[in-house]
Amino acid sequence: MTDCASPKGQVATAHERRIAREMAVRWNADVIMTGKGLDDDVSIVDALFSRHGTLTAVAEIKWRGESLALDTLRHLQSYLITHRKLQRGRVVARLLHVPLILIVGLTDCTVWWLIADEDGRWCEHPEVRRTWTQKNINGGTALRWNAYVSLAQMHVERK
Repeated sequence: MTDCASPKGQVATAHERRIAREMAVRWNADVIMTGKGLDDDVSIVDALFSRHGTLTAVAEIKWRGESLALDTLRHLQSYLITHRKLQRGRVVARLLHVPLILIVGLTDCTVWWLIADEDGRWCEHPEVRRTWTQKNINGGTALRWNAYVSLAQMHVERK
């Protein structure tokens, strides 16, 4: 069973799908979710956004609505995400020639960043450090390369 197939994972996946739909409405776009929720999910990106039948972006989507508010995120001064997720998303963005967007649902709003352009070049250069973090939504710990995304270019969408 993958992390997203666990009970906690299924809740997070449902919220991420809702966040994607809400952002699609804000951006006047359509959204297609990738294989999240399947027992063998190995999706590199979470969503594909399109407009009038043309792909416009790929996205990594996270839900932190149980634990993280905008004020707390601002106090932390960056958003932590596994660096590998951004690296792999950049590859997909380059191959499809669309930007990579990181979208995070918080307790009081949704925030997003343009991470890479259509050529896979960083738009947001995160600080990368090898640190101990929570392994997955179900707990545990893991030592891995993590990206600390600056809040300087963060966009805030109020609910």
